[in-house]
Amino acid sequence: MNENSNSASTGSGINTSGTNASAYSNSLFLSHADNPGAVIVSQVFDGKRFGAWKRAMTLTLLVKNKLGFVTSRTKKPDEDDPGYEDWERCNSIKELNLISQGADYVTTYYTKFKQIWDEFAFVDEMPDCSCTTGEAWLKRMDRQQLVQFLFGLNDSYASTRGSILHRKPTPVLAEAYAILILEKQQ
Repeated sequence: MNENSNSASTGSGINTSGTNASAYSNSLFLSHADNPGAVIVSQVFDGKRFGAWKRAMTLTLLVKNKLGFVTSRTKKPDEDDPGYEDWERCNSIKELNLISQGADYVTTYYTKFKQIWDEFAFVDEMPDCSCTTGEAWLKRMDRQQLVQFLFGLNDSYASTRGSILHRKPTPVLAEAYAILILEKQQ
């Protein structure tokens, strides 16, 4: 009998009864640092020095045991597989960390961004309570979503990004998008 035989685990191999070294080695394991707003590498890819950026990104994803999501080695399980929701959550975080405006119009970027966040919200569980903890969690997720969106914008929006982030109260994503559209029309 191995040392983990009496611990609860999902079909995906993730130990759910507490921390365990085997959980950390599972590509579907998410630590507190694996979140949509996390900075994966310090330098945003700007079209220059691709080799250095790719090396830094590859090493980071390898250390986090998430490289398989990019290389497609971590296969998507069937929807009835117990590990399906874990895979969806991890894949959504990867997509959120990779999305930026690039050559897209702001409206196109917003639509893509919102769709991925909606998918993430579907598979991520909100704390099950109506207490201040749940409210704080929602506020944190709204802020994280806003910051992720704003920092995915092209540099031409740097001043608008700064003014949105300094507003009190901090706007939610839809309000920030409306501000961007209004400023673009002026």
